[in-house]
Amino acid sequence: MLAVDESIWEEQWQRISRYEDSLLSLDAFGRRALHSFGCWISGDDQMILEAGSGTGRFALAIAKRYPSSQVIGLDISFSAVSLARRIASRTGIDNGHFKVGNIFEMPFVDGSFDVTFNEGVVEHFVDFRDAISEMIRVAKPGGKVIVAVPNWYCLPHTLYKRFKGDRYQYGYEKSFKSKELIAIFRDFGLVDIEVSGFDPAYGIGRMRKLSRLGPMLDKLVIKPLDALTRSMFSKKFGFEICVKGVKPPMEAGRCARMEGTPYVQS
Repeated sequence: MLAVDESIWEEQWQRISRYEDSLLSLDAFGRRALHSFGCWISGDDQMILEAGSGTGRFALAIAKRYPSSQVIGLDISFSAVSLARRIASRTGIDNGHFKVGNIFEMPFVDGSFDVTFNEGVVEHFVDFRDAISEMIRVAKPGGKVIVAVPNWYCLPHTLYKRFKGDRYQYGYEKSFKSKELIAIFRDFGLVDIEVSGFDPAYGIGRMRKLSRLGPMLDKLVIKPLDALTRSMFSKKFGFEICVKGVKPPMEAGRCARMEGTPYVQS
């Protein structure tokens, strides 16, 4: 369940909707995030779900990249879904669809999607395992499950949240260590697990008083270190870590708990 009042997110999306024009394409952080986990998504994935889609920025970017795929965004916020639908209409992306729904009880047939993913979502749930379990349920056997979450080893952000405490703007937010997520994926039986990470400097750059320092560190320190370590520095210390697992084949008949179409456009 959510660890914070859902009104925090409803207010967040209502505020963001005032800047709708800036949401027509990914910002710099969004592009880096998509580059990090988007390598696990391809045009061969015909049904793709963003579970907790917010404004739909990633769902629409992927739908634009793969026009023959159907990309579904699900979010509990009416304001976020309305905004995502408007952006899809304005950008002419007709293979991106959005629906209001609960990530803990998604209205999709078992084994519906080639990919289920989200970025910046499950860390806000105390029962984050239940959300991941539901993402696995709706993934096809052989389908990919991807989550991107704040990295505990991005120490500037981890310490910043501890300092802010209850005053942190998003309320509850858990930071993860990669080994923790890997263990969770293994517990759920996922295989072919991979990890990536991105943007270590973002934890500093997002602080108002240090906002100019982040880009400088990225250029002068992080990029050279990534070049020397084959991106291992960002994988370890990135602002977010991204983990992908594959749902193994299952016995015939075990993916048919629900009846109906893979998604319902309301």
